[in-house]
Amino acid sequence: MQLVTPFIRTRHPAWAHVMPAAIGLGVFLILTVILDRRVPVDFAGGIPQTENVTPGQSVPVSWPQDWHRLCPGVMTREITDGIGAVHKFAPIAITPPETTGARAVERPLSVPSWLPPGQAIYQSTIEFRCNPLQDWWPITVTPPPVRLVVR
Repeated sequence: MQLVTPFIRTRHPAWAHVMPAAIGLGVFLILTVILDRRVPVDFAGGIPQTENVTPGQSVPVSWPQDWHRLCPGVMTREITDGIGAVHKFAPIAITPPETTGARAVERPLSVPSWLPPGQAIYQSTIEFRCNPLQDWWPITVTPPPVRLVVR
């Protein structure tokens, strides 16, 4: 005669199905977060109202863009002057629009008063954070540069 409890005789305890499902779900969620690298917005390039600017002037720049995802970001900006010196601006927060789709946004570009005459290139880079992992590994978008002539 064998003394075995009914639980041990059961071939498939309930937890035997729950544990693999929970592990599979966890692996799926982790991979989804790691592989989430789709760019939130495409830029066609900045179009300045005028390419000829004077130091201290504010020039409206139209930015045609197509939003695919609504993620916040931080934009770093810089101007490279005619002699190759890079002048950095303070970073600014980027708030996504309320809906996805194409639109043009007009933003002023303030030309520094100390910028020497000659060619200048305005370049920005945006780091988007669409999930928690992207606080350490953000999605980086670099719109085309805006070329100016400082008089």
